[in-house]
Amino acid sequence: MSPDPAAARDQARELVTDLRRASPGAIRFEGVELGGALEQQLFFAIRDERRAEKGSLGRLASGAAAVLRPAAAAGVGLMAWRLPRTGGAPLVVLVREPTHYPVLAQVEAELQSTAGESLALIRVGRAAAVAPAHAVAPRLVELMEPSLALRAMAHGPIVARALAAAGGAWARRVGEARAAELRQVAADEAGRIELGAAALLSVARRWGPGLLAGLDEIGTWARLLPEVARRRGIPSLDLPHAEAADATAIEGAAYDCMATYGPRATAVLRAAGIPPERIVEIGAPRFDPLVRLGAVGAAASLGERRVVFAAQYPTGAMTHGVLAACFRAAVAAAGAFGAGELVVAPHPAERSGTAAGLVAGMPGTEVPVRLAAGTGLHGEIAGAALLVTGWSNAVFEAAVAGIPAIAVNPGGVAPVDFAADGLAVAASDEASAARAASELRAEAARRRAVERARRVAAERLGALDGRASERAARLMLSLARGNPRRSAA
Repeated sequence: MSPDPAAARDQARELVTDLRRASPGAIRFEGVELGGALEQQLFFAIRDERRAEKGSLGRLASGAAAVLRPAAAAGVGLMAWRLPRTGGAPLVVLVREPTHYPVLAQVEAELQSTAGESLALIRVGRAAAVAPAHAVAPRLVELMEPSLALRAMAHGPIVARALAAAGGAWARRVGEARAAELRQVAADEAGRIELGAAALLSVARRWGPGLLAGLDEIGTWARLLPEVARRRGIPSLDLPHAEAADATAIEGAAYDCMATYGPRATAVLRAAGIPPERIVEIGAPRFDPLVRLGAVGAAASLGERRVVFAAQYPTGAMTHGVLAACFRAAVAAAGAFGAGELVVAPHPAERSGTAAGLVAGMPGTEVPVRLAAGTGLHGEIAGAALLVTGWSNAVFEAAVAGIPAIAVNPGGVAPVDFAADGLAVAASDEASAARAASELRAEAARRRAVERARRVAAERLGALDGRASERAARLMLSLARGNPRRSAA
């Protein structure tokens, strides 16, 4: 049985407290507090029962990486003279996922139209491998000051000694064997955390930001970025990339301001201990274009009778077999609905070819099946009459666009129940999906399903008025203009 998340949080906090007692300076780097970031990684390791690398080869690889990462970062940082320049006190956003680029482009368009401002992006994680069409979007490592990278490397032995000193206290809490595993997890993660802090400090020194923003409420960056910003006297902001849902995982995020979609997410942040005065509801910027397309799409959808299947990618309960079952249910629903075509929209994070494999593996069907190519989910859903998915957040897109959704849950394994929430009609297999689709052909049934879903969506997503990007831009400007550093720029 997996540990209770709240208990995992308490235990991670206690372990960091033990470490701080053993050596207060071990979890500070250049004046930046690292304890919150380390606590978060220990929390994940305990909650998810993560184990450290076993065997001599695993430990050797981990140790070599700890040495080579800072040295490599220092080498890349020497090339910073080739990077684009920013204006005085720029609005800087840390980006982890390429899927965030379109939303940031919308926010930047609002900034430019109202204040002549642009964003400076720094890329980490999956976004580091995908460069956007943007004037200023280097990888974070490219901004690393070599001296800070080398100091991060020199700080490693201090952490190692502190972990050894705290070993007895950790063993009393979790037992010798688990304490040894968690010390190895902490040693591995501390090296990455120190390097992340060094890189963000480098950004602060090189660019002198007027605002540091992220799109991360539960990861390491949600702990590091606010700490670096505070150390350098820069306001920090979390922009919402999805609906905040896990209060225990969010606990400890220390941004000066956290933007949320709507009332439900605000309640989650408050449950996580975020002070109410730091929370601002702005709505969901990523839905703004769909709100504008929604009226046109809803008017056209019944005549076209297009059904869209929003595919997910295999992970957790969504196995390949479950995904295939959801697709078969979508095919059955399209047939019962009398659809002109079934469009399969791949998930942006899928392994390339996953959705295409579903289409290729399906024998001849009554309704023509097409793979969405280049249009994306929003482009297809705007002119659709019905959405079918497993437990994808695409049900929110359907509500915004004003079309009903069917949520398929083969085997009852879904981790969320969108049908119970009122965002979709429930189905479990091909037969039930066909029945649901047949019922949704009736105008009264469609209207009831859409009205119910939109009420829930407004609670979850905030105002569906197409102006969330505008509110995000205003919030960024408000925070940045209160920064003395920027006022003087």
